[in-house]
Amino acid sequence: MNENDVDDKTVKVVDTPGFFNSNLTEEQLRKALEDSVSHSSPGTHAFIIVLKVGKYTEQEKEIVSQIGKIFGKETFSHAIILFTHGDQLNDDQTIEDFVDQSEDLKKLVQKCGGRCHVIDNKRWNEKHDYRSNSVQVEKLLHTIEEMANNGCCYTTEMLQAAKKEVPASVVLLGKTGDGKSSTGNTILGDKLFKVARGTQAGTQQHETNANCVDGRTITVVDTPGFFNSKLTEEQLKEELEASISQCSPGVHAFIIVLKVGKYTEQEKETIAQIRKVFGKETFSHAVVLFTHGDQLNEDQTIEDFVDQSEDLKKLVQKCGGRCHVLDNKRWNEEHEYRSNSVQLEELLKTIEKMANNGCCYTTKMLQAAKKEAPALDEMRLVLLGKTGDGKSSVGNTILSEALFKVAGRTQSSTQVSQAESGVVDHRKIKVVDTPGLSNTGLSSEQLSQELRESVNLCLPGPHAFLLVFRMGKYTEQEMDAVKQVRNVFGEKVFDYTVVLFTWGDQLNEDQTIEKYVGQSERLKELVQKCGGRCHVIDNKRWKAEEEENEYRCNRVQVENLLSTVELMASQGSYYTPDMLQSDAAEKIDPPKKVTVQGALNLNKKRVPCFSCFGRK
Repeated sequence: MNENDVDDKTVKVVDTPGFFNSNLTEEQLRKALEDSVSHSSPGTHAFIIVLKVGKYTEQEKEIVSQIGKIFGKETFSHAIILFTHGDQLNDDQTIEDFVDQSEDLKKLVQKCGGRCHVIDNKRWNEKHDYRSNSVQVEKLLHTIEEMANNGCCYTTEMLQAAKKEVPASVVLLGKTGDGKSSTGNTILGDKLFKVARGTQAGTQQHETNANCVDGRTITVVDTPGFFNSKLTEEQLKEELEASISQCSPGVHAFIIVLKVGKYTEQEKETIAQIRKVFGKETFSHAVVLFTHGDQLNEDQTIEDFVDQSEDLKKLVQKCGGRCHVLDNKRWNEEHEYRSNSVQLEELLKTIEKMANNGCCYTTKMLQAAKKEAPALDEMRLVLLGKTGDGKSSVGNTILSEALFKVAGRTQSSTQVSQAESGVVDHRKIKVVDTPGLSNTGLSSEQLSQELRESVNLCLPGPHAFLLVFRMGKYTEQEMDAVKQVRNVFGEKVFDYTVVLFTWGDQLNEDQTIEKYVGQSERLKELVQKCGGRCHVIDNKRWKAEEEENEYRCNRVQVENLLSTVELMASQGSYYTPDMLQSDAAEKIDPPKKVTVQGALNLNKKRVPCFSCFGRK
């Protein structure tokens, strides 16, 4: 350290060993740099990062990266870029002109608050009005004075905080062609990942790169895209699983990359596959990142875009509300929103927050996900219930799309069993709607035939029958409906049944569906017969955008319902056509001749069975 009076001010300068110094180990260099801060009390007003006028090569980038690693993200708020060998500037070229020729240098100077200067320690003519050290040193000292007068300096406390900063690890996930590799380059501030064009897959194996970004080391793992025609499903799964081992102690953020545009079945399938590979913990550690931000309408934010799609809203909510947007090609850096530097800063803040929370997705979680019941390739549901109780509307509510025709209260729009499919909250779901159990347009035999056909429409068989009732009195009509279900599908059907109530707005304030069921002995018996499984929705009035009470919300209740079915399916069981045939065979066995006493005994045996449907 040396000091001197310059223009009536005492200036202390601490010189440090140079990077790429072969006489020092990396640890010795680090210690010398850290010690430099202790020589300045109360702290360092300016770090002067010295670079030569010339090409900004990988070596220079590595130096800036190392400075950030040692001193942390606060470094550049207290830094000035000072170029030497000013004689290498072209005639009439200013240092600002020189910086503008390099995107990397521009970003560095912007990071340092736009502070950059130039000198030439040997050749400059002191009489020149620009290419003069006295002129340039005066400008440099003026900048330092401004920084000192702001009362801000880099302190030993900041250095200690930098030592505690946790490196962040992220894994990029998404479809082929949606911009994962370009996103990795944007995050790391360097072209480290190979980028392919369009739908051509550039990434066939997971690939890892790291860089120091704003003083924090960030490791990015790029992965092969979903719908990659060059990999089998098993090969893709292996590559995705292997990506976790590249991150120690684990993945701080899965970045799910989607293009700004329609959220199609392919995108939904991508989310379903991510869940299938990494398990239910994935979304607690995920950020949704949209690329092709130039496709946003003028003055539209990414939050506005997400709000236009119920499916996207649900996905972002599942990821803790974390969503961002970039445009890897077209954005104007000077725009206050449509700028990668602005948006990247927001994304990095989110990643930093996740890393600082100390939570990450680990290899243990991956192993636990493998032990979970295999994620369903498809959840299969059959809707049963009376005409007018809202079966078809239930199907539409579950699939978040108007796929089933809905008629008036007493009219039956469903004359034949109908199957529709969709992807809901990362699950592939098939729903079969059936004619109403009190359908006057069909004979008893026709109705039974259509109900049986519902099982064939979702082979190898439904994971759950949803027995739909409208909230209200549980009358003889409802009990007859339950009997019809038993007559067609057999007693075994109740092992696979969930009782689902519609018209949830009829619940009293703060009343749950369990409390409602508890008011009726007959309903209690039915729900107990169905393993205690009961849920409630309201097809018309419970809307997510109007929700104040998280219970009286279809989004919440449908998620609860699907979780129940998922739990049922996790036991590896579902209702099969064999069960249907077995029940039919029982019904056509010839009746046995019995004595009067035998008939009386038989009747006695039937009483408890009959009471299962609510009779006492």
